[in-house]
Amino acid sequence: MFPTVTLQIEGMRYHIVHALTTHHTEIEAEVNRQLEAMVKSFDFEKVIRAAVQDAITTAVRDHLKLAIGSAFGDPAIKSELQVMVLGAMRRLAKDDALEFFSQIER
Repeated sequence: MFPTVTLQIEGMRYHIVHALTTHHTEIEAEVNRQLEAMVKSFDFEKVIRAAVQDAITTAVRDHLKLAIGSAFGDPAIKSELQVMVLGAMRRLAKDDALEFFSQIER
């Protein structure tokens, strides 16, 4: 029983390798066509904008946390300042990013 299974597997392996070798050019052309279609339809600008916005927001938030944390000892004042300043910085960062990208498009 085992030799029969081994022969069948070897036979299947041979047929698969043969089919792939025979149709290599067709398979390669189809893979290239599919990849090109995917790259053309991918919205790189959207991904880049989101990454830039995230980086700006993170950098501003981290810097402000450090600055506010070391400047003010009262937790109530610190908390209120964080809310106010982070909100303002998010609006600024968003506006700056939009202005930056609009200048690039010109």
